[in-house]
Amino acid sequence: GETAEIPSTIHDMWNDRIAALLVDLPEEAEVALELGATLGLEVNQKEWLEACELRGFTPSPRITEGLLKRHLAESSSDSTRWRHTHGMLRESLLKRAKESGRFGHHHLVCAQMLERRTNHRGVAERRGTHLVSAKAYEEALPSLLLAASQRKASGDLRRALTLLEVHAKAAIRA
Repeated sequence: GETAEIPSTIHDMWNDRIAALLVDLPEEAEVALELGATLGLEVNQKEWLEACELRGFTPSPRITEGLLKRHLAESSSDSTRWRHTHGMLRESLLKRAKESGRFGHHHLVCAQMLERRTNHRGVAERRGTHLVSAKAYEEALPSLLLAASQRKASGDLRRALTLLEVHAKAAIRA
């Protein structure tokens, strides 16, 4: 009889689970999943939908349904957020984005989406981080500086200093 092939790496195992999920989903599902991973381990549903729309499509509800059904994500009680059930799933999705050349563009899209949410707490830090990941160093500088200032004002001096270090490295690369 046939024997199941054992994945050679943990990434291969997660890739197999991702591929099984994608079989029954629309073509843009892979990009939608990668955008979710780009947004973080926990994903705000509105932000994810907006990021997908900025990429030019509205994600099918079957994508999140598939994640939940296969226990690859868990939904918040109010269904406004979902969370990857394992960090390695997220890492595998990000690796797929890198291998396909979409990683930087995903981060730019997330930064663009966050630009509209400037009055939300923590947005400057998230936006700056996405821009650095996209290698848009010069554009990241104001967000990183604002984020450091906000962290300092809230008493989180360690994080403020880290953000200033990221700012300095981005300034050198800009």
